[in-house]
Amino acid sequence: MVKFSHKPVLVKEVLEALQVKTSGVYVDGTVGEGGHSYEILSSTVPSPRMLCLDLDEESLDVAKVRLRSMEDKVIIMKANYSDMGTISKSVGFMVVNGILLDLGLSSRQIENRRRGFSFMLEGALDMRFDKTDETLTARDVVNEYPEEALADVIRKYGEERKARRIAKAIRGNRPLNTTIELANVVARAAGGRNTGAKVHPATRTFQAIRIEVNDELQNVSKGIDEAVNIATSGGRIAIISYHSIEDRIVKNAFRQRSADCICDPHAPVCVCNHAKDVKLVNKKVIKPSYLEIRNNHRSRSAKLRIAEKL
Repeated sequence: MVKFSHKPVLVKEVLEALQVKTSGVYVDGTVGEGGHSYEILSSTVPSPRMLCLDLDEESLDVAKVRLRSMEDKVIIMKANYSDMGTISKSVGFMVVNGILLDLGLSSRQIENRRRGFSFMLEGALDMRFDKTDETLTARDVVNEYPEEALADVIRKYGEERKARRIAKAIRGNRPLNTTIELANVVARAAGGRNTGAKVHPATRTFQAIRIEVNDELQNVSKGIDEAVNIATSGGRIAIISYHSIEDRIVKNAFRQRSADCICDPHAPVCVCNHAKDVKLVNKKVIKPSYLEIRNNHRSRSAKLRIAEKL
């Protein structure tokens, strides 16, 4: 019996955003354990067709079980959502009515100590979404990056003010092989846990290293481009992000793509020849309700933005 440990966030809001049609075609670029896809497929009778992508094989195995009763409507593939344009066309989905990207980690990923995502559980420094990818791991970043490059990663992707101090401490304690070793070094460098802060002092550093390992921010930008390209006129693009850097990328991309002109505001005449290709569905970001946060604490930082293809 497979236990579905991950609770999808903002389900009602996602269904409203996508305006699911029985004859529609939808892409879940970050299917995870299949929670959102299950709700999308269950929201109409008959169910729409769906393409579900993810890099995490363990999550895909769970998603296949969860969506088994609807397998005639679903194509599940191991792939990066940044390649969704090519993949959707390869399976015959030439135009798509809705695309969902949920950029968060699942409970299963965080709670699996072998994956190395959590600073609270002892595990190897891995942090790869795709465990079959033999390139970069968190251990490589922590132990092989020059101090200055490591500080840049922690500052840029973790928005950590103490990045230089943390990078220096990491370099001075190499080699580091486990999550707890890294978390303890970061905590000492950042001032320890008794600083009155609400979050663990290693939170931002772990986030930054994970982003670096998986090239997450470049994937977000490319994924937005791909989503807009494959969406049909009137198709919806819904993106859930969990930290300020991702949300900023989504916000700025949607804002720019929905603008008539992207020239410098002080330019006397427009010379950009920009043609908007989406309109904003929600100008104000959508966040979970108090009740949802109470029932699912990990939803607290979720932010949903929606655009519609023109």
